[in-house]
Amino acid sequence: MFSSIKKIGLFSWKQILLINVILIVIILTVYGFIFNSEVGRYNSKTVKLAQNPVASPTPTPTPKPTPIPTRIIIPKINVDTQVVQVGFDAETEEMEVPEDASQVGWYMFGDAPGKLGSSVFSGHLDVPGGAPAVFYNLRNLQIGDTFEVYNDQNEVLIYKVIEATDYPLDNFPKEKIYGERDISQVALVTCSGYWNPAAQLYSHRRVVIGQLNALNQLAAVSVREAKSEQYWQEPFAEAIYPRVEEAIGPYLRSEVIDGMMTIFLASDGQDFQAIQFDLLAQNTLSKQDIIISQSFDSCEIEEKSNGLRVTLFDVNQDENDQSFNSQNNEVKIAALPVSIGFIKIENVLVWVKSKESKTLTTTYISAINQGE
Repeated sequence: MFSSIKKIGLFSWKQILLINVILIVIILTVYGFIFNSEVGRYNSKTVKLAQNPVASPTPTPTPKPTPIPTRIIIPKINVDTQVVQVGFDAETEEMEVPEDASQVGWYMFGDAPGKLGSSVFSGHLDVPGGAPAVFYNLRNLQIGDTFEVYNDQNEVLIYKVIEATDYPLDNFPKEKIYGERDISQVALVTCSGYWNPAAQLYSHRRVVIGQLNALNQLAAVSVREAKSEQYWQEPFAEAIYPRVEEAIGPYLRSEVIDGMMTIFLASDGQDFQAIQFDLLAQNTLSKQDIIISQSFDSCEIEEKSNGLRVTLFDVNQDENDQSFNSQNNEVKIAALPVSIGFIKIENVLVWVKSKESKTLTTTYISAINQGE
């Protein structure tokens, strides 16, 4: 029956099957060769690409840490104390106050002093039994008074009082005290009003708000490091002169000597840790114009729209450090070329070191402006 299909044309079915198998093997061999060649070429490119150097990402600058307040000085009410961080009291729905009635608390969830916004400080009015606590005399602060906040970055921030108000506890303006501000303000808060024995609370809160008036660096680079700045010129030797007889107390004055507008400082026997003053001139004044003596360890010079702000200070502040003291004389501390025209000295602020309490007191001294 099947003998009639054993041959098809010239080939038998077995021969045809063998030929088909051979063709399939040849096709698969050729395809495999082509595929392996392409894979090899791709891997070669991949290796070459991997060998090319990859650009390192630009490192993200480390953000400057938030300055933490450590000390507050309120000269008018004789407050000079440590600042500690406090949080929120869920029971009273107010910020906490320090356990130590002699300390002042800074609300750590608010803005830092010196930054835009409101930084809130709290302190006790009194202690059980009625004895005065740290903010007992906060009611005596008035508009125009100043206070200082020191932080852990060696800065002192000077605030000027712009408001002093007693608010009822049930109508306390939280948004005004804790909310966002387009200025840098510090709010000092304590109890006031009458004592409610049933509620164990005072009826009011005394709020004194100060606006940032100045920020000064009390420790910076040393003189040797500062010389690398372009504006720093080789300091001249310290020169001592007799003080002006008619002058009273410490002062800063200017005088033209040998073609230079020279600035003299007299401390009147006091120890100066730092001094800051503004220089205004007829012509444009830049950092490159001023030469600073070695009377202080360090300097900071800021260009302003109408002149320069100069801050001189001692870096080391331990008890063995020798602060600037001209005794009963005056000392040459800076000089500028007379070509800049008449110089006016304004806003002379000094930090006086007290040997008894080892603290700094901030005060303004007079500027004696002399003619050309």
